[in-house]
Amino acid sequence: MPGKIVDRLANMPNLSKAALAELWEQLFQTSPQPGLRRDLMVRILAHRLQEQAFGGLASGYRRRLQQMASAIATDSKQARGSRLSSNLCRSNPEPGSSPVAVPNLYRHVAERGYEYNGSRYDSLSRLLD
Repeated sequence: MPGKIVDRLANMPNLSKAALAELWEQLFQTSPQPGLRRDLMVRILAHRLQEQAFGGLASGYRRRLQQMASAIATDSKQARGSRLSSNLCRSNPEPGSSPVAVPNLYRHVAERGYEYNGSRYDSLSRLLD
């Protein structure tokens, strides 16, 4: 079976868009969206073929993705909060400032200032100097 799937995957970029659409209908029992780019079709179809040949996502990962999708549907503000944003400074930035996404490298200390590697800084931009 692995040899067959390798050959099918290797040949997919050579297929016409009509042939890819036919394969799509076989694998998904539906037609692809009309504006779907050919290169994206190839990637999605390759994933589906591999999923059928070797198995899909583990149930724990599938469950976690469903929880995340549910959170987005019920509370988009909560879902947008990510681990990265929770690691960033929570103080109100001054007008004209830009956030710097450097998780786990600094933390807010006192009312003003930041701590990095045991030193305190007035501004995050000092860390970049």
